Amino acid sequence: MFKSVTHYMSITQAALILDISQPALSRRIKQLEDELSVKLLHRSGGKVELTPQGVRFLQSADCILAEHDSVRDEISSDINDTKGHIVLGLVHPMARWLSESFIEDYSKRHPNTYLSLVTKSPKEMVTMEGCDLMVSPVLPDDIALIAKKVHKFKRYFCASPDYVRINGLPKHPDDLVKHQCIVNSAVNKNEKSWLWHSKTGEQGGSKITPAISTDSIDVAATLAIKGMGVASLPGSQLNHYFKSGSLVELFDYQFYQHQDLYLVYRTREFMRANLKQLILELQEFYRIQYSNCTLSN
Repeated sequence: MFKSVTHYMSITQAALILDISQPALSRRIKQLEDELSVKLLHRSGGKVELTPQGVRFLQSADCILAEHDSVRDEISSDINDTKGHIVLGLVHPMARWLSESFIEDYSKRHPNTYLSLVTKSPKEMVTMEGCDLMVSPVLPDDIALIAKKVHKFKRYFCASPDYVRINGLPKHPDDLVKHQCIVNSAVNKNEKSWLWHSKTGEQGGSKITPAISTDSIDVAATLAIKGMGVASLPGSQLNHYFKSGSLVELFDYQFYQHQDLYLVYRTREFMRANLKQLILELQEFYRIQYSNCTLSN
């Protein structure tokens, strides 16, 4: 949790990503400071800054985790021994995409590895229950898990042509308060604002008017296509909708949201060779796929 706060330099944003309340996250950080008898963070409004002690603690934590990874890799079994069963946890859109673009080739390369694909909601992905590996858009709540970022992708603001014709085209994210918005119930039950970035380097948060919520990207896209409102959708999944004309991007790609994608796995167990190999191949797959995706870059 400390690393998440330092990553976003905001307790509010870290709490949103971790799907816990801001007071609960603040208490966790305060408990850590009390245990260490040092102040790790300076708090100013919604932002935080690392103290000198906080910088040293973060550096030490990174070194410890890196050393742990190195030791774990050294004791892993032969990389060519890729037999066995792996349970892979995914949100539904990612499961669909990997089924179309990765799973078949992987299974041909490793016929002795049996994959079980398990779909989960983002809220369920804060733990590793029932999975050996997860591809997750959210950080895990369990500090005993490794979350290795494989990509920072963009989500764009979209609506159907009919919705735009009836309700008009917003010029700025601040205009979304006048529009119906399809919000993400998996992140925040009471989502009333959207954070955004711009191509010119601006960033901010705009109030919105929630019309309907869902924890599924696929459902959000379907609702947007049906004219139910404005949705924020991953760029990697929008080409088809834009080419078919079922959705339009609202701000000429000038405004967007950032979201990270992680490979999540346990840190305190022996990593089987087939699992290590799957992680390596997924990392390479995402590197190639996202480098070729014009919308998500």
